[in-house]
Amino acid sequence: MALQGDIKFTKTIDHPDGETEMLTIQVPEDVKEGHPYYEHRGTTVDVEQVKQIEVEDVDKSYDDVYLVITSCGFTQYKMSNSEKIWYLSIIYHVFLTEEDRDLNPNQPHSYHDWTNMEEINIMSDDFKNKDIITYAYEHLNKQHPFLTMKKV
Repeated sequence: MALQGDIKFTKTIDHPDGETEMLTIQVPEDVKEGHPYYEHRGTTVDVEQVKQIEVEDVDKSYDDVYLVITSCGFTQYKMSNSEKIWYLSIIYHVFLTEEDRDLNPNQPHSYHDWTNMEEINIMSDDFKNKDIITYAYEHLNKQHPFLTMKKV
């Protein structure tokens, strides 16, 4: 199993034309003396800032590549004796084509360390009724950079 297609990462940048917007921020009571909004602690302040926009991160994105998951990691946080939260992280390799992977399985075009930890429900039917690799591919395919990739 693998995913094939475009991987489109994004990044946030300042608006190229310097366009601004007004934001209302809540200033906590316990800001330290010397903080720019110290005199406004415990209140809200209207602040003008440069508008942020999301654009494709061309340095991290790929067109029509072959993605193979190489490892999955689980992390458990015990919130209490009866409540545990599970997270999944995935390591994947990017190859230029399926043939590239077949010819050079240990030399990917790009190696990606753990994805962000994503909370999962290990009691869900979705998790229980699949092997972990199938679950991981489907989970990865639902995340923003990999949404348009196809299972192959």
